[in-house]
Amino acid sequence: MHPIIQWPTEPILDVFERCGGPTAPNIDRHTMEATVYAPVRALLAEKQYDGVFLGLRSEENEGRAKSVKFHGKIYRYRRDGVVRCLPLADWAYRDIWAYIILHGLPYNRVYDRMWDMPIPDQRVSYWAGETKARWGRFVFLKREYPDLWHAFVQRFPEVGAFC
Repeated sequence: MHPIIQWPTEPILDVFERCGGPTAPNIDRHTMEATVYAPVRALLAEKQYDGVFLGLRSEENEGRAKSVKFHGKIYRYRRDGVVRCLPLADWAYRDIWAYIILHGLPYNRVYDRMWDMPIPDQRVSYWAGETKARWGRFVFLKREYPDLWHAFVQRFPEVGAFC
């Protein structure tokens, strides 16, 4: 098994501050750029990788399903020339957990706090942003990680109105 590479990203609360707060217009786009896209581009450039494997599943949302239908599971992205491979595109939620359990794989322990939630809501993603307030992730943060919630509200008092 290959080692996991931990790659630095800009802290999400710093992104919020730089971009006008967690309820600013287009904050989801800004946070994805700062915490996902830019770091991945930097990793690919430094390591000279020309492809990535992504654990995206079609059942997670309509956009992903359409992308797989259009591009297929392996394709070269025109914008950056990087080959993308989506080996889990046809897997369901239960397939993922069956594989993890069967092979004794490590997983993000945040999922241990989600068993009382409906399956579609059991998603680990960044925990704040314009859509996160609507999807109830602020409530999850407040309930499960109160210290982080208090730090969030201290820095951005406006989020206290969401729960």
